[in-house]
Amino acid sequence: MLAITSALVVFDGPATPQAREVIITAILAAMWAAVALKGAAAGRFKPGGYLGLRVYWTAHSRLAWDRAHRVLGRVLFWGGLGGLAASFVMPWPASFALFFATVALAVSLALLESWRTWRDDPDRNGGGRPPGSVLRPATK
Repeated sequence: MLAITSALVVFDGPATPQAREVIITAILAAMWAAVALKGAAAGRFKPGGYLGLRVYWTAHSRLAWDRAHRVLGRVLFWGGLGGLAASFVMPWPASFALFFATVALAVSLALLESWRTWRDDPDRNGGGRPPGSVLRPATK
């Protein structure tokens, strides 16, 4: 469906100006809904998995991972719901710009929170070992 509506917008053939606005609004609403759903699921991302905010300090501190994704999830969820509601009343260029600003704000706040938490975490793994690895005594 997204491909068909995108083709209607790009090729501009059968779409009247009013239909084009409805299609663009529907695409933006779907983008906002996806952001809200990702925000709702962000707290369940497993450390070291394919999804999530993967930087040095989240890879070396479970506490930093958890707090970063809690912040990321909340900002994306509430921003996504607000953007979804606003996408029906604001012009599409403003909604599109607000979409990218919301994602950038969420990632920035999560990075800041994860770095602060990692820095203060006494259990952080500063030795460069992957999380969960076990130090074994040297053998002769």
